Amino acid sequence: MKRIFLLLLAGCSSSAVRYDADPVRPDLPPLPPEHVLRRTPDFRYLDYSSGKEYYLRFYADENLQEEIVTLRDAGQAERAATAEERETALAIFETVWKSKGQEDRLRYHRQIYETERKRDATLIDLRIENETAALARFRERYDETLFNLRAREATNVHPKEGDELSGKFHEPTTEFLQKELARLELEIRASETRLKMLEYKRAVRDSQYRLDLSNQTRSETFDVSDLLRRYAPDRLVEQIRETVDPPSWNRPHARLEIQDSTLIVSQTAPALEKIRAHLDQLRRQ
Repeated sequence: MKRIFLLLLAGCSSSAVRYDADPVRPDLPPLPPEHVLRRTPDFRYLDYSSGKEYYLRFYADENLQEEIVTLRDAGQAERAATAEERETALAIFETVWKSKGQEDRLRYHRQIYETERKRDATLIDLRIENETAALARFRERYDETLFNLRAREATNVHPKEGDELSGKFHEPTTEFLQKELARLELEIRASETRLKMLEYKRAVRDSQYRLDLSNQTRSETFDVSDLLRRYAPDRLVEQIRETVDPPSWNRPHARLEIQDSTLIVSQTAPALEKIRAHLDQLRRQ
């Protein structure tokens, strides 16, 4: 009972409550472990146009660094961010850090990003497998130690340092077993936390792999000779970047430039449609 109480107190469960009014999002990654979610966000940003409030929490242990992005829709419970929402949020946070001159935050963010970019995807699965096996060993040793202590309490036999049981039969003292039980309990809680964070990381990775082909980068050209009579090339490029889905220009392969009278764009299909509509709107002005 004590063990159960301590585990609940530590917030090791990552189950999330969903209300009937919550939207169903089949591709949504799970929420991070509750003890991480309960932490005050390191950064937050309210998008007044959509009513969404984005939260960023940093998590780090000896093996893992992670930027956890969640958000709250207006009037709804906090939820995990989709891959696109995560990308949008990180782009917004980067912009805020740049405007405030928070270079230390930018360096930390870029360090995590580079580590994540270079990470072999199968490494996460291997670490989950190893952590699962380690957790099973901790739990097995915990149960064995607990069984030994209960047997001693039932028989009232408690080996002590230097007596026959501890010397001849190499039985550990009861005091040692009690300390070992407490240590194993801490090991279990720490291992459960590491495992849940790795599972959360894998879920985020998998959700990114499941992105629809519409999010793949495509290239297209637009004749903007008529608009160049009113806009300088650099100003037109800047105006499009600022107006049409600004976070999407932080994608690695996004491209926007003007050569002669042609606008050359590499973007996702939805962004290309927005650019086409925006150019038509400029022409009507």
